[in-house]
Amino acid sequence: MDGEEATRLLVDAVGPLYDRAGLQEWLDLTEDSVLGLARDGKLLTVRTLEGDLLGYVPVSGVVSHS
Repeated sequence: MDGEEATRLLVDAVGPLYDRAGLQEWLDLTEDSVLGLARDGKLLTVRTLEGDLLGYVPVSGVVSHS
């Protein structure tokens, strides 16, 4: 299985995944804020084999960052 196929399987299973930069832009947060939400378990994230952070944001509720 190549990386593209693995990503497709994850998207099919849980929905779209966004890289750290995409999460920052979409949620209008700093890198530290995104990493803090992930660390605190408020944002579902996975690390790729290369060490990249991918995150999932449910359609039903965007993470509150107030």
